[in-house]
Amino acid sequence: RRSHMNIHTYYENENIKNLHYDNLGIYENRHKYDLKKFKKKILLLIFKTFKNNHNYMFKFVPIRIMITFNDKTFKFENSELNDYVKRIKNIVGEERTIELFYEQYYKNHEELFLKAYSKGTFSFEIYDEIERNIFHLSQGERKIFFDFLLIYDALESKKDDIFVLLDEPDLTLHPNWQKKYIKQLVQFFSDIDKKIHVIITSHSPFILSDIPKENVIFLGRYKKDDIEVIEGHQRVGNCKNVSNSLDIKQTFGANIHTLLSHGFFMKDGLMGEFAKEKINQVYKFITEQDTNYIQIKEQAQNIIDIIGEPLVQRQLQQLFDEKFEITNMTIDDEINFLETKLDALRKIKRD
Repeated sequence: RRSHMNIHTYYENENIKNLHYDNLGIYENRHKYDLKKFKKKILLLIFKTFKNNHNYMFKFVPIRIMITFNDKTFKFENSELNDYVKRIKNIVGEERTIELFYEQYYKNHEELFLKAYSKGTFSFEIYDEIERNIFHLSQGERKIFFDFLLIYDALESKKDDIFVLLDEPDLTLHPNWQKKYIKQLVQFFSDIDKKIHVIITSHSPFILSDIPKENVIFLGRYKKDDIEVIEGHQRVGNCKNVSNSLDIKQTFGANIHTLLSHGFFMKDGLMGEFAKEKINQVYKFITEQDTNYIQIKEQAQNIIDIIGEPLVQRQLQQLFDEKFEITNMTIDDEINFLETKLDALRKIKRD
């Protein structure tokens, strides 16, 4: 998909509009993304957002700007543009606060600034108080900053209460950033003096673990032959509400393994399908003498040796030893094996 963040409403009129990365004008067509345009739009939004204050509701707070001038000789027919470019050239290598740069070089010269910048006469970078460059942030930090910047810009122009839909904002985020997302979002919205109703779509158990079950709707797919009529109308779309059919007591603060199993319909196991298939092949080789995939016992032993789940590894090793009459397990090993199995059974019972 082309976008990782949308703001939508269910209404369509000239006063209520959807915000999408496409609205930034960063696509030449539906399939070609222009990074230069995106960078320019983000930096211009930064001017707009941070021109008068440091706005500490953001985790990254840009405060300084530095201009880099192209070595080529630029001569334009427009004398006003030439004069502006000369002014910009005079501050090359010098840092300016964003507020000062905005007042002196952008506020009353936006058209000249954009023309000069679009022709490649200069580029600029911005820094925070600890000298971090915005494009030197980690991908997760940068994405959250971009998302929040776009949200803030959209909300600033609204006077009324606001309805916001964030469509899978956790996409591309490292799990550690997914864990932090809701906390940062709540802190961010709490600094905006408006009533905001937020709906989030997500496939992340970390996002789900920060939301009470009472505020969650679980969606499943209709089967091919399913027919549902609601208030006299046949269903529309492929998803249905399956919240009441899930065996899950609470989502808030829940273990992510439990959420994955019950909330994301993964009751058939949480390990990778490739690993699961290889383990099944080892099991069939041992118990059914199936040699379609594993031909010799050394292959089976190599796979058993690298299995990361202790209970599965021990059970397969025991079957392997019994099958090939290998008795390497000491009494202590057997005790550890049985204790591990008992702990696993207790965990299953608790869940």
